[in-house]
Amino acid sequence: MSSTVRLRCHTPGKQYGGKKGGCGSAIKIGIQADMITVIYSDLKVGTFRWYPKAAKNRLMPDKLRLLPNRSGSYSRAVIKRGSAAPKSMDDTTNKFSVGNWSVAVTLGGYEKEQSLRRTLMPSRLASAKDALYTDSATLIVSCGYWDNTIKVHSTDAWKLECADDGGHYGCIRCLAVTDDGAFMVSGGQDCTCRVWIIDHPDLAVSLADGYTQTALGHSAYGEQILYCSHVLWGHENPVSCVEVSSELDVVVSGALDGRICAHSLRRGEFIRSFKPVTKATSAPSAVYRMALDKQGRLVTYMGDGTLQSYTINGICMCVVDAQEAINDMKITGEVLISGGDRCHVYIRDLASLKILSGLDLNRHGPIRSISLTPEDLNPTPQHLFIGSDDGMISIVDREEIKAATGGR
Repeated sequence: MSSTVRLRCHTPGKQYGGKKGGCGSAIKIGIQADMITVIYSDLKVGTFRWYPKAAKNRLMPDKLRLLPNRSGSYSRAVIKRGSAAPKSMDDTTNKFSVGNWSVAVTLGGYEKEQSLRRTLMPSRLASAKDALYTDSATLIVSCGYWDNTIKVHSTDAWKLECADDGGHYGCIRCLAVTDDGAFMVSGGQDCTCRVWIIDHPDLAVSLADGYTQTALGHSAYGEQILYCSHVLWGHENPVSCVEVSSELDVVVSGALDGRICAHSLRRGEFIRSFKPVTKATSAPSAVYRMALDKQGRLVTYMGDGTLQSYTINGICMCVVDAQEAINDMKITGEVLISGGDRCHVYIRDLASLKILSGLDLNRHGPIRSISLTPEDLNPTPQHLFIGSDDGMISIVDREEIKAATGGR
């Protein structure tokens, strides 16, 4: 996996992570126009003021707080010594696993919708309801708790707003939230996925099916922050990872037996399933990570150590040896950005999965999370944010990525 390290990054010195901070790994990075929210493995939440156009001091620490109910988490960083928690909690095959796949940062569906409308039509008169949601707080959605629920915390009042299992039996392994903030999909030990509506009552009323209203014993009518609208079947083994796209109206889920299922997001209907190719000498391997883009291109990281790219129809385009355990990956443009246990961020050509460039962050340990500036924040300068094992955040300008990959 030799690669010319051409990317340059900036790692601000004033952070909550590092040897002095002791917050654990940076497992999730939420990006807003002027604020960065970082979730650490010990379930502390750090907020930073973000000044993307500033030459210096672009990332300034704001507040560091403990996530309420953190003692109920499976995370090793918050479990007392001597407990029965296994050592391999970073492994998604383990139900105690907690990482970037088990937490999300969002504004919620209604507020995200109103924010987009204000951006597109800034001169229109706002309704009374719009005014109520103008300053809505960021929501932190997380799973991986002993009571097997998904919890929603508000960064405003800093309290638990909601806790619900959505009818899942057993632990909830993973979750993913759409870019528009309205939908979330969870995957569980019970071999099912659930589609949720986040803080958008009108949408919940229009999309919730009769089964969830009857089986879960509550109606879609109300002011619930989190509402389960569909149950997705198709797997015969526990779900290990999920990806969701509101633009494509599709949910893609992977399981421990290697099967990948695709469902429609808004109607909850099964579309198709397929199994990625495996090495001739190996048994079916688990799907550990997935990345999906708006063109329907899917990249999977498998338990046999391979990276594989597919169309949403299940047609295999490329298979390569990843040569490392990948913890997070994202698709942007025509490249795949991945980070793992080799402490490098690699930029790969999406068509061939060949490494085009890389960034050595060995001094900060393995890469735990990767985030990109959301497209709806344009014309805000675009950046790549990298969360490391020591809790430090490194920043790469998007123009640097384009230059290192020949404009892809």
